[in-house]
Amino acid sequence: MKLASIRKKLKENVSLNQFLAIDGDKHAGFMQVKRMIKGLEVIAESEQAEIIKEQEAKDKEFLAKLEEENKEREAKGDPPLTEEEWISKCRREAEEEKEKKKNGDKEK
Repeated sequence: MKLASIRKKLKENVSLNQFLAIDGDKHAGFMQVKRMIKGLEVIAESEQAEIIKEQEAKDKEFLAKLEEENKEREAKGDPPLTEEEWISKCRREAEEEKEKKKNGDKEK
């Protein structure tokens, strides 16, 4: 049996196979489904926790950039941006960069 997560390559875990096997000698390859599902749930929960941590880090970075942008705007005398305005601005800039790359590739 091979267990996989979204981020990892498949690799066989012999000790887990022995733990989940009904009877490794007589019925090799037959697994206890409830135990296997529980194992998969544990893996999924740990992966979900990692994804949440990564998202929180991205959110902190996003808010720091927004605060920096608002300080620059305040120094210029412009009103501060809301999160929605900042998101739309970032998306526009990303789309413009993609278009520039496409146009640069076409010219070559």
